Amino acid sequence: MLEFIMANWISILIVAVIVAIIIILLRLGYTPIIKEMLFYLVVKAEQELGGGVGELKYSTVVYWVYERLPAIAKIIITPKFLDKLIEEAVQRMKKYLSENQNAAELINNNK
Repeated sequence: MLEFIMANWISILIVAVIVAIIIILLRLGYTPIIKEMLFYLVVKAEQELGGGVGELKYSTVVYWVYERLPAIAKIIITPKFLDKLIEEAVQRMKKYLSENQNAAELINNNK
């Protein structure tokens, strides 16, 4: 096995670099789509579950995300990265609702 690796180390290195580039490109390509999806899901969770149940809303959003993501994205998107994106979506929702009273009333009235 070691002889095989030594004889083909350039090919192995090239394949590893290509795989890394593909993973990075897929992750970057899915990020804007996931951010928009998360914004929608965070708002939906806020509307359906209301305030004071942050952990329940977080679990609901994670479940909804994994339900909707394509299989390749589930492999690429790590839980830590997803946590970061969910937190960004929550902050975006808070800012949006503080700036848009009509949207805030709509969310609060549908609980």
